[in-house]
Amino acid sequence: MALSKNACTNILRLLASDNERNASLALQLLDSQQARPGFLLTLGAHLLTADVPARDYVQNCLKALAHADRSSSRYPPRPLQLILEYGKANGPAEADTTKAIEALHQLFGIDPLLLALHTYHEKGICGSLILRKGSSADIARLLESRIYQGPQGKTMALQALGMGLLPEGLADFKDVAALVLSGNQLSSLPSMLLKFRHLRHLDVRYNALGALPTHLLKLPRLECLDARRNNFRMPWLEYLAHPEKKRFLVGLDNTSGFALHELHAYDIGLILNNLSYRSDKGLVLGLAGQGLREVPEVLFQWRGLRVLDLRDNPVSILPAWLLRMPQLRAIYCDYGTEYNPAFRHQHLEVLRDSLAPLPPPAGWVERKAATGQNAIALPYELELPGRETENI
Repeated sequence: MALSKNACTNILRLLASDNERNASLALQLLDSQQARPGFLLTLGAHLLTADVPARDYVQNCLKALAHADRSSSRYPPRPLQLILEYGKANGPAEADTTKAIEALHQLFGIDPLLLALHTYHEKGICGSLILRKGSSADIARLLESRIYQGPQGKTMALQALGMGLLPEGLADFKDVAALVLSGNQLSSLPSMLLKFRHLRHLDVRYNALGALPTHLLKLPRLECLDARRNNFRMPWLEYLAHPEKKRFLVGLDNTSGFALHELHAYDIGLILNNLSYRSDKGLVLGLAGQGLREVPEVLFQWRGLRVLDLRDNPVSILPAWLLRMPQLRAIYCDYGTEYNPAFRHQHLEVLRDSLAPLPPPAGWVERKAATGQNAIALPYELELPGRETENI
């Protein structure tokens, strides 16, 4: 017999009373109705998706259950500590949520996949756990929910999912125009990607690739393969000699004996493109320590440049044409670099000898799963403080 809404409310009150005898009575009521697994699943799911004060309330209830349940005493206190600390610091993040799911599994035997599916549906996180433990249908729904219309067209964002291998189901979405695989653990890219005949942008930054995946440059519509921040760096001369250099971005090493200003303007532009990135403040170009004696004139073509870093370079003066760059707002340079006082009147900040870090790269927006994707029906309806009654 399923628990009624009133019965669930009474059990929550017993658990929240901070009385061990009441907590034991709540467990007896759950066991008498064979409702413990479903109630714990519902309570754990609320922990992962609720806001303060509802989360604090649920944490107290779970603490009471753990203390009243003698079978949970065989586990070390660490899982319970993780549950009680969940969301206390900087709010629930994906890594912390995954740890909390494992703790709930260890303490109460709650199915981690069900918790992950519910959390992904509600908050768009825990996708990595679904990829590891989900069925092919679960994974297919997850992949579909990560598609949105981006600047390059139909985009699938699979960043930061802890993937060492790409899921087989990815081949069913070969019509995407942009594929984001950054922030994973990929050491190679499979030939399966050669089926993506419409792909124009492939982002594999922050992975474990040991070499440039040149075979992917055979894709007929590929415009950019961004392989920066991997386990390899390419010397300038090797990069400039590559026939497809304008189609990929990689980490570059300055070739000994060459200075950037000595190269052809076109080649300078290609190298600078590898040293630039998008941030929440706009386009950033980091030229620190590149041995520059002057600011490359090719920069004038970068009308969208927002931040320029010239630190640790023997640049003696900032050229006046920088004032005619409409989006430029900040220039980092060394203390001895001279510049026209007019810079101060153009909403352009010159930061000499500053140790401030550059704006971080803009992360791809974490897309919440569409309604109905990866949803699970929780067994019970619970009334928690700080939120309206949930009809699930």
